[in-house]
Amino acid sequence: MLLFHEGELSAVAALPNGRFASAGADGRIAIWKIGRGEPAQILEGHTGPVADLELSPDGSMLASASWDTTVRLWPLAGGLARVLEGHRANVNALAFLADATLVSAG
Repeated sequence: MLLFHEGELSAVAALPNGRFASAGADGRIAIWKIGRGEPAQILEGHTGPVADLELSPDGSMLASASWDTTVRLWPLAGGLARVLEGHRANVNALAFLADATLVSAG
């Protein structure tokens, strides 16, 4: 994992089915399967470092917070990310509430 990202590793999240996600200063998110040396999937779209990753309560979406001022919701089954805008500066933290509402902090 450390050899994949260019620059520092900034976030890791456990995913269903023995997978995990990593994100870094390069703005990329890698989806890994335990025991494999290469990412199973690479999520690209952020134009700044990714500061945080959070898994939705139902395990279907991965949320990412970036210094590009956006939050992205990535469907883990595949498809395009939903881009959430509104922050005026870096987005540093995310959390899903019990009712699956996503909150972000900048």
